Amino acid sequence: MQIVRLRFLRHQQHQNRSSNNKIIATPATKQHQQQQQQQQQQQQQQQQQQQQQQQQQQQQQQQQQQHQQQQEYRVEITFVSPQEAAAHEAQQP
Repeated sequence: MQIVRLRFLRHQQHQNRSSNNKIIATPATKQHQQQQQQQQQQQQQQQQQQQQQQQQQQQQQQQQQQHQQQQEYRVEITFVSPQEAAAHEAQQP
């Protein structure tokens, strides 16, 4: 049995909203924050696409292995904040 772990980054919009309350935002800083949010969304989409590709590869492997033996997959999906993801990556060699 193989365990496949997928990690999704949770969007940071609520944190940006709370910082808006503290900062008197000029149009320039507002625009900058929106760009950051858009970049985060794009990164999330790219990660999701990569994960879909991984799932497709697994399905192909399963089809090939059905002729030989059946293999079991368990998929664990963990939602983490960007900070947690960075900390987790820093721990790994």
